[in-house]
Amino acid sequence: GAEGKEFLLIQRHPVEKLIGKFTFGDSVPVTLMPHRAHLFEIAVPEEADPVLIPCEYETILENRATLILKCEE
Repeated sequence: GAEGKEFLLIQRHPVEKLIGKFTFGDSVPVTLMPHRAHLFEIAVPEEADPVLIPCEYETILENRATLILKCEE
């Protein structure tokens, strides 16, 4: 089972940022902006998509190349 396992919580939209590493069963408060869609990824660390730390950022894909638009701490 998942008991005792660690997971990453990563916000993917509207900006990308690592929320943190948590143990299964933890409660995690997140701030949601009004009138916006939000997307979060929950994954075991070895299977998570890459994320930059310690900042939030926006990305675009152009011809299969990833461009970082803005990175702010």
